[in-house]
Amino acid sequence: MRTRHSPLVLSILLAACGAAVEDRTPSTLPRNAAGLYDLAVSVEQAAPGTSIGPVDAVTSVGTFPMAPAGGTAWTGQIPVAACVNGFDVRYEAAWTLLLAGNIAREPRSGVRQKWLTGPPPPGCSTEFGRLFVVNSTSDLIDANPGDGLCAAAAAGTPCTLRAAVMEANASRGQDRIELGGGTYILTRKGVDDTAVSGDLDVLDEVAIVGAATTVISAGEIDERVFDLSPTGDSVDLELRDLTIRDGRGPIGGGIRSRGRLHLFGVVVRDNIADGAGGGIVNDNGFVELHGSELRDNTVRGAPAAQGGGLQSSGASAVVVLRASSVTGNQSDQHGGGLLIIDGRLDVRDSTIADNRSGINGGGANINGVVRTRMRNVTVTGNQAGATSSSGNGGGLNRGSGSGSLRLANTIVAENRSAIGGDDCDGQITSYGFNLFGTGHDCSGIDPARDLAGTDAAPLDPELGLLGGAAPRSRTPQSGSPAIGAGNPDNLNDERTERCTHVDQRGVERPKGPLVDGRARCDIGAVERE
Repeated sequence: MRTRHSPLVLSILLAACGAAVEDRTPSTLPRNAAGLYDLAVSVEQAAPGTSIGPVDAVTSVGTFPMAPAGGTAWTGQIPVAACVNGFDVRYEAAWTLLLAGNIAREPRSGVRQKWLTGPPPPGCSTEFGRLFVVNSTSDLIDANPGDGLCAAAAAGTPCTLRAAVMEANASRGQDRIELGGGTYILTRKGVDDTAVSGDLDVLDEVAIVGAATTVISAGEIDERVFDLSPTGDSVDLELRDLTIRDGRGPIGGGIRSRGRLHLFGVVVRDNIADGAGGGIVNDNGFVELHGSELRDNTVRGAPAAQGGGLQSSGASAVVVLRASSVTGNQSDQHGGGLLIIDGRLDVRDSTIADNRSGINGGGANINGVVRTRMRNVTVTGNQAGATSSSGNGGGLNRGSGSGSLRLANTIVAENRSAIGGDDCDGQITSYGFNLFGTGHDCSGIDPARDLAGTDAAPLDPELGLLGGAAPRSRTPQSGSPAIGAGNPDNLNDERTERCTHVDQRGVERPKGPLVDGRARCDIGAVERE
């Protein structure tokens, strides 16, 4: 008998469909005399039959339509005033499928920051957004915050990182701070919310861009490195190509965020918190990591030490991991790698490995009303109950509360726990083509489409050692059962179970053997070449 659904039920069922949007515009654009700048975005159907359009670029200088440019590409052009140094953009793609319709946004929260390189033309008396080029690793304050000049009150008036942050806080609009290679050590002890002392308080939107060898360390101030929006305002902080390390705080050892935090090519490592979020704490905000790594962070203390790498809490809190890794983090209590309380967690093409929790959730502990999705993820080598005789869910622990934990093309294997659920403990929703070392204590495995071992005979994923360039990963070895065992439907589908098109390292999928005339991707974060 065919089931008939009401329009409302159909809308709910189709809510997971729609459009997948990806920004293809570089973060920096060369300034041009005409003042016109090209934007590019990829918009893909998330289900056959989806109608896409219109697509708009919603920017700080207005809203502009984009046009199809062949395939999944959409392009547009926006005018920017001559004296402006940068602009914000958010892409919105309308879609319809049967009776459902909505708007897909990129990013899901906040904006992407674009910067115009090269000096503005002569005669510009004011600039909306400023560029500060740091030329000193000293930790000195700005001489006159708000005058638009990054200059410390010292011989030679150097531009320091702290001075640049203070000027960015006092300057309206999107600012950009550029750092050279080297280590920037914070030395000004004290507690305030103005960036004068202690951690670097971010009060207005700014992008801080480093080089491959840029390190920001708080090892001498006994404080975290960044405090994003201590006032609670919805502020964007974008960090690129640098390392955040040696921070210390009651919550958020490296970074505390109450705004919108975007990390691209960033390593957050060797930070310590005494309550929550050894690396990062997300307080009802938005955090995304692209090509980034949470590594060797620690949260300690009782009774609520949780989230060695990251803790996120709040009904509207969102955490997104893309092509990133969470490795070697530790928690005295719950969530060695990740601790998520309410909100959303979306992980794709990423590795969660070798994390330790004192009690539950060695890799990730998920509690409350959390919507979780993991697609092409590798969860391995984690341990729950590492310092106690209790502990469930060595890889993934789904605790109390409603919500969902959806897995597709994901490896959860070679994890350990003190009590039960070495790899997974609690209810999951399988979208198929997962590999579980053992399915014990993990409800919801699909025996028809998932690979799963038993306690007596665990399934070995045969992965290589954790390594490679950051963000580190584990590659399937030649005999791995994960090779060519992913979803055979190679249509990229952002919102269901199909494999992603590129792996954690940027290698195109699929490269697996032919099955029924089609190549199949590998299960997990990394495609074997």
